[in-house]
Amino acid sequence: MLLLGLRPGEAAALGWGDVDQDAGVLHVVRARRWTPRGYEVGPTKTRRSARVVKMPPRLAAAFCALERATAPPDALVFATPTGRLLEPSAMNHRLARLCAKAGIERVTPYELRHSAASLLSDAGVPIETLADLLGHTSTQMLEAVYRHRVRKVVDPGIW
Repeated sequence: MLLLGLRPGEAAALGWGDVDQDAGVLHVVRARRWTPRGYEVGPTKTRRSARVVKMPPRLAAAFCALERATAPPDALVFATPTGRLLEPSAMNHRLARLCAKAGIERVTPYELRHSAASLLSDAGVPIETLADLLGHTSTQMLEAVYRHRVRKVVDPGIW
């Protein structure tokens, strides 16, 4: 979520068949959704949200390091110990434990998405590319909600 800005539901629904390690891409085509029967895996939030994204080298290396064993392609990458879909509260608890273990302030899954947008924007990634990466149809949501100023000091440069 931090490196690619995935929605928490997209990360929860990511299956091993969606990870193409040879091509170095993730196929973001499913998401965790609330239904009358509870949380289930379904299509992404919108058709535009379905996308293929290139994995940064450190993410590709992390997927290689995960013990996949003989998991079928539809097995979830991030699942409960019994292989079931992670519900939002479980995802929040896991992330809180990881933050505590790392000795950093607790963050939420959505804060990772916002941080990805802000850090990539600060690194010079064009806003149109960010919109595509995050699965938005336009740049409006990024401009209004997702991009946050990373640097506190503005260098006037030419003044």
